[in-house]
Amino acid sequence: MAPVSLSGTSFKPVVFGEGGYEGNSAVLKQLSNGQGVLVSVQQVDSSRYPFLHVDTSEPHPGIKVFFIWRTAKNPKHLHYAQLYGNEGGSHYIDLSHYANWKGKIVESSIGVFGDLRGSPFILNKVEYLPYSPSTLLRVIWGEWTAFSTWDQSSINVYRGIPKQALVSPVIIGSLWIVASIALYLLAYKLCVRRLGARLTLGKFPPTYLNLAIIVGTTWLLLHGLWLEKFLQQRKETVLAFAGKTINERKLSDWDGEYFALASKVKEAIPEEEKLAILFMGEDMKEPVPQRVRYHLLPEIRASFIRHLEKGSLHRSAKDYNYILVLWSPTNEPAKSMETLRNHLAKHHWKKTDVLNDPAGALITLEKLKK
Repeated sequence: MAPVSLSGTSFKPVVFGEGGYEGNSAVLKQLSNGQGVLVSVQQVDSSRYPFLHVDTSEPHPGIKVFFIWRTAKNPKHLHYAQLYGNEGGSHYIDLSHYANWKGKIVESSIGVFGDLRGSPFILNKVEYLPYSPSTLLRVIWGEWTAFSTWDQSSINVYRGIPKQALVSPVIIGSLWIVASIALYLLAYKLCVRRLGARLTLGKFPPTYLNLAIIVGTTWLLLHGLWLEKFLQQRKETVLAFAGKTINERKLSDWDGEYFALASKVKEAIPEEEKLAILFMGEDMKEPVPQRVRYHLLPEIRASFIRHLEKGSLHRSAKDYNYILVLWSPTNEPAKSMETLRNHLAKHHWKKTDVLNDPAGALITLEKLKK
């Protein structure tokens, strides 16, 4: 079965700051509010093409690239999968294990989010590929070499591969060691029997050397993958922080939006004021409010941190003059504010805005009579 190949010109830029076409490629020179979307209406039968290959300019950690699609069964809903590129910008992904990759695909898009860092994003081609072992190996290798910058959770664990990865290199390495040692000992035992001698590993030092080679080569592969990511992180660290002031470095960090919010809060309310921090949204993780608490010190103390709900609202309004509500800066601020208003109205609270920001809002609360 032949693959379906689409050139970059098959994708129309619909969200972008500046861009167009160069030859057979689509080019995004500037994003619109950190977003760029290229859309194609080419229809594809997902059951025949489980693999996807996207050829782009070489990606960098400043941007995230997504493949987005709509199905004929539910065209109003968007589905997406993040792409992880190798050197040169070759992205391979197995879409068959995505539950929504089924039926007829009526629209596909390439979404680019983040900071282009002055380098244009170029889409050369998109290929829908039938199953083949070689493509499967490319998918696995692309996942193993995918790089993600270190963040707060990296203190405890760094997976080194995407969460959706088909298989971990550690698992493959372990299975390879076990299988290699088993086959080697079996072959060694057969050879010794053929020679009429007893199998005594202790009297045959080269056996230990061969076993060490099996383990050592696997370790070198895993260490090489880790070292490659370490060197990439080193480049990212230099790019993000070199030659900058302390405040500029904090703004460049993974929680820079929340540092900026905390700085505004410290200017908006009196020093030594206590406030409560409430966070909303499924994508809001515990390290974020803790980091905001840290950024508020020493001027402001946040001694109450909870998820936004009825009980936490009541206690916050009772014990604190100010409440800092956090949400993800990747969401539209207007939608986040609307969600907050609806939640407060549901529990009969009236808010007064002190400060609004893409990453959150500083408010005071007043209980409404039912």
